Amino acid sequence: MTLHEITTYYQNLPHFAPQQVNSTEDMFSLKNLEDFLDVIHHPEKDLFLIHVAGTNGKGSTVAFLQSALTYSLLHNTTEFDAKIDHPIVGTFTSPFLVSPLEMYRMDGAIVEEAVYISVMERLINIRESLPEEKRPSEYEMYTAAALCIFKELGCEFSILEVCMGGRLDATNVIPAPKVSVLTPIQYDHMEILGNTLTEIAREKCGILKPGTVCITAPQDPEAMDVIIDCCKELDIPLVESVPLDIKGLEAEFCGDAPVHEMAGGVRDAGRVGDAIGVGDAGGAGVVDKTGLHFKMRGKYQEVNAGTAASAALMCLRRLLGAGHTIWASKESEDKAQTNPVILDATLHTIIGELAIHGTVTELLMQGLAQATWPCRFEVIETAMAPNSTIILDGAHNRQGVEALVNSLQSEFPECRVHFVMGILRDKAIDQMIEATLPLAKSYTTVPVPNPRSMDAGALAGRIKDMAPRVPVTAATSIEEGIQHVLLTADSSDIICIMGSLYYVGYARALLQK
Repeated sequence: MTLHEITTYYQNLPHFAPQQVNSTEDMFSLKNLEDFLDVIHHPEKDLFLIHVAGTNGKGSTVAFLQSALTYSLLHNTTEFDAKIDHPIVGTFTSPFLVSPLEMYRMDGAIVEEAVYISVMERLINIRESLPEEKRPSEYEMYTAAALCIFKELGCEFSILEVCMGGRLDATNVIPAPKVSVLTPIQYDHMEILGNTLTEIAREKCGILKPGTVCITAPQDPEAMDVIIDCCKELDIPLVESVPLDIKGLEAEFCGDAPVHEMAGGVRDAGRVGDAIGVGDAGGAGVVDKTGLHFKMRGKYQEVNAGTAASAALMCLRRLLGAGHTIWASKESEDKAQTNPVILDATLHTIIGELAIHGTVTELLMQGLAQATWPCRFEVIETAMAPNSTIILDGAHNRQGVEALVNSLQSEFPECRVHFVMGILRDKAIDQMIEATLPLAKSYTTVPVPNPRSMDAGALAGRIKDMAPRVPVTAATSIEEGIQHVLLTADSSDIICIMGSLYYVGYARALLQK
């Protein structure tokens, strides 16, 4: 099969596999995918799994985590380097922007087309051999392919991002991951996940299983209560991360920062109880931040970077427990053999163990700084408007838009913004518009290439009702909308193309031609 044939095949599959919807049954089931994994001999059982759920920031957190782990292992020991003939970190994220290959990345690079085609062709043939009612859906097939690709390429770490919810998401077919990560939980997909933050958090916490460790971003108290209760019930450690001061790190005087300023503070909200800082690791790991520059901008990325830093440290610690070494000297390797890592230790002990002689914290920071993720406060250059500042952001719910506006105010405090907006009609539309009004110089509305798209004219009408003095233009296509804003905006203005990733990715491809 060709890539085009595989893509066409998937376009004709149901995106999810809903069951009968009534008051007594779940909308989705993992049964077909569980049976499918039986047929393909459970590739997930041989993987070091990391599972990421939440409402906002999942993709960015995965990118930060991947980059931190890849960089720290590639640069820490020559002994480990010599053995690496396979990817360190494989990631599975969704949705894709232009090509389905984007969902599968090996150390940040999109998977080779030949690998993707080989795995997909095999899985499609197996699917076609099954009875119709047993065949996995599109997203279930994408998930199965991820597990197969990770196994075949021999990834040290395999990161899966939940598509929606957690408990009944296809990625939750995996056994207990080594590390489970929860990004900020807020209101979205309420028709499926529930109408309260408590209900939504319970669905997200469905990824937690006995034997894992939970790393969570700072949460709304209502969501945090659910997380703590779930971790207590499952008897699993829980660590709450602290946002990373990205600008502070970049501006910090060279060589003076203790570990806690580099890795983002963490506190154990579960077994350990008292708040602790990474700097409690006995002063080990003072680092040189010369040249440290984070590629991912946006104020909201501080939360995602802090969560990823905590998760990366825990992943490295659990890798140590699996018999690998990341020690940078024979002395520290001997220490590891005589003082094995015990999972129940407090996190400052973890960081102390990892930082001894190994400068692991510095390497993690360098890895975090190099992370990139498209369409998340991404400043893009284009030949169509070489002097314009254009920002792409897939903010598609109220909290995401509020975070975007906060970042715009932080990065460009004196500027007014030309917003290009395309959103789905089942979102909190009025709240999203309201959040952008203080910065808006104009709006251009565009259709989203999705059946749930809000009509561009209707969206423009809604904006006019809320802000009658702000210029609003409804475009009939994404191309028309981009051309309009590029013609009307001054070179000193900020253009922000925001909303559903279903169109922001398409806009990105247009601007990069």
